[in-house]
Amino acid sequence: MISDLLVAAISGLMALSGVIVGAKIRSKDDERKERERRVIDAYADIFKWYYANLIDRDSQENWLMLVSSVERAMLLCSKDSAEVMQKIFKALSTNPPNEKELSESIELLRESAKKEMRHNKHK
Repeated sequence: MISDLLVAAISGLMALSGVIVGAKIRSKDDERKERERRVIDAYADIFKWYYANLIDRDSQENWLMLVSSVERAMLLCSKDSAEVMQKIFKALSTNPPNEKELSESIELLRESAKKEMRHNKHK
């Protein structure tokens, strides 16, 4: 009788611990996916505002949005991508912005973002 109760209690504790561990794993996976979505959105904003500037080079708002999107992405991205974004800032710091340097940096950022996303998929 006591052994049956002990077996039932142990089984119950094991089941409960399995549920808790499963919930933790699920929570970590959800956090990783949410972070990945935020990083992708941040990169997408950079590219969106870069192309908006190509269409309307005189818009101060577009330039401001490009700079702010780069700043936002730097808070989330990998170290390699952050280094490329520093090159974008350098290109944007001249008046008018150095378009050749900016386009080259955007292409480097695209490649760095792809590498970062591939690396995150394997984690």
